[in-house]
Amino acid sequence: MKVIGGTDRGLVRENNEDSILAEPDLCIVADGMGGHLAGEIASRDAIACVKEFIGDNKGRDRLFVLAEAVKYANKYIFNKAQSGVQYKGMGTTVTVASVTEDKLFYAHVGDSRLYLFRNAKLERITSDHSFIAQLLESGQITPEEAAVHPNKNVITKAVGAAPDIDPDTGCVALLAKDVFLICSDGLTNMLPDGAIAEIIGGGLENPEEMAGRLIEAANAAGGIDNISVICMQY
Repeated sequence: MKVIGGTDRGLVRENNEDSILAEPDLCIVADGMGGHLAGEIASRDAIACVKEFIGDNKGRDRLFVLAEAVKYANKYIFNKAQSGVQYKGMGTTVTVASVTEDKLFYAHVGDSRLYLFRNAKLERITSDHSFIAQLLESGQITPEEAAVHPNKNVITKAVGAAPDIDPDTGCVALLAKDVFLICSDGLTNMLPDGAIAEIIGGGLENPEEMAGRLIEAANAAGGIDNISVICMQY
């Protein structure tokens, strides 16, 4: 598995509250939220907690371990958020993917996303935990209305926001030339899925450049948020 990741402040935000981990067998994107520096701390701590838990539980059922790792991170960040005014309201998205032999396992909370690019088609694997996703699912708004909705950044589930959490989990069997993309909403709010698919498809021969091209395109489209991207080519 070739893994290439990158994170960028974007063109508007003063600091980068995203954190990433891009390793051959473990990839994580976390998009933090909260007051001054709290989001940055939440995303960083979430990744550290998830990595620690997985490292301490090798050999156990992978899907169970990923879910419990996210729960462990949630408990840590929730408790930290109660420990001082500087941490009040802190939380983060977490999308984690782990590759074992010919399968990719994932756990997910928030509105960062996991995609699969296979046979020239881009498929979203995860579902957003967001206010807009709920409106779309119920048919109250159209995708076009969602793109410009004033509350499109409101998420309904975050690591650290509540004492307990139940992450989405799943498994995808790998095929040769599959490309998985994990990204924060700083990418998907700037680029439609078609544009993302075009960049990935055009970079299959040079996967080392894929993440950078996606970040560049998001900035070219406005770069209004932090942008984090991990590309995994099997």
